[in-house]
Amino acid sequence: MPEKVIARVTSLSTPMKGQKWRSSDDFGTTSVPESTIHLRWDIAPNSNSYYNEIYFDVAEDHKGSDKTAFTNIHTGTQTPVDKYDKLYIGNPRNAGNSSFDIIVVAVYTDE
Repeated sequence: MPEKVIARVTSLSTPMKGQKWRSSDDFGTTSVPESTIHLRWDIAPNSNSYYNEIYFDVAEDHKGSDKTAFTNIHTGTQTPVDKYDKLYIGNPRNAGNSSFDIIVVAVYTDE
């Protein structure tokens, strides 16, 4: 099946300065092809030696209280196709003391 990278974001291994949970800047998933079946979340292996052990959550940025969109994501996780303008990574686990790069891939059909 064809794939398209729709987002790339770097996450810190701990929350950002002044944050309790958030570890990345905002990114979006609105540029998915119409025939997308699911999203796949990959951690770039060359970005962190623990890439295969890292888990994180994803939240939608709102004014006021943010909403958790996905939990316990790790490299290769597939999630439903949800279009969000402002997502961010939070609650990273098992990343050691290094940041890591996340690649969000849309998997779609040719139809």
